[in-house]
Amino acid sequence: MAKLEVDNGNIFRKFLARSELLFELTCHLDIEDFVSLYAISKEFHYLVNLRLSTQLLSHARMNVPQSAFIFRFKAYRHLCINDPTAPQNHEASGKIRRVPSLRWLRMVHFREKVVDEIIQLLAEESHRLPPETKLTIKKIWFTMDLAHNSTRVGLMHNSSFWTDNDIFYACLFFIKLDMRFNDPIDGEGHGGLRQLMLGQRSLTTLWKALRHEDPLTPLGLMRLYVRWSYQPAPEHRHMSILGVPADQVGRGCKEGWGKGAVSLLRPDQLVVREGIRRRLDIHKRYMDMMLFGYMDNKTFHELSLSKPSEDLLFKEPLDDTFDNEGSIRHEDVIIDEH
Repeated sequence: MAKLEVDNGNIFRKFLARSELLFELTCHLDIEDFVSLYAISKEFHYLVNLRLSTQLLSHARMNVPQSAFIFRFKAYRHLCINDPTAPQNHEASGKIRRVPSLRWLRMVHFREKVVDEIIQLLAEESHRLPPETKLTIKKIWFTMDLAHNSTRVGLMHNSSFWTDNDIFYACLFFIKLDMRFNDPIDGEGHGGLRQLMLGQRSLTTLWKALRHEDPLTPLGLMRLYVRWSYQPAPEHRHMSILGVPADQVGRGCKEGWGKGAVSLLRPDQLVVREGIRRRLDIHKRYMDMMLFGYMDNKTFHELSLSKPSEDLLFKEPLDDTFDNEGSIRHEDVIIDEH
């Protein structure tokens, strides 16, 4: 019998010797393992840098393809770095290429996880959403990244990015949030919490609230409201309120992340306005949205799965007259860092 030879060598070094295998291996690594390996291995660091853009984009497209498409790295310039393989003399001329960084890769993985958990947390409270809502929530988050009304409205006008069905799913999501934040018996039936959560810069605040973390405590909510839109009395304008610095009180709802004078339109406001502009008659479907996930519209039997009824969705654009009027392409959007 032939003797089995056992190679006691380092298998990772054998991957390093074959860049095509290393490339494939990297795409299957967990994001934290990828970052750790990039930080501790000089050889791995060097090989990844040789084609950093290709490596990070391939990892994102394999593991979180939706988020990689919605949160394109070119829109997040503050999460990009200079191409590490570019010649040094190009850097001085300003022609150096910008490529995604590990911070961008971590961001898309984090947002994928947060959106999944938001849908799961709502479902645990019996407010189920169809699977297609996942993409729409990411589009809501991308819209929230924009600091100015003109960019937000222009993106909403882009019917290739914000489709008619996205408008429907977004309204469904907002209604489920209202149902989650209002007690069915003793609730006052207003959307104050939904407005407060969607008025923030990120859906992370909503995610934490659904997880019963800060800011869902009474004090946390008060601080959030004070920072967002509270208007203090004249004699209190130069004082901090509930720990919120005076220069931040009531500024969270303004354009430019508090630097402007005009109130920034929230995603729920934008979606309703866009539905009216496209003449989708979304208001006629509010009751269907409230009942969605509980019973079948035709048989009135209780549903066990969140499957959208075919008659609820838009088969074709009802009116394409305004499709390109004042629209902004997804590819042209640049996110402000501050």
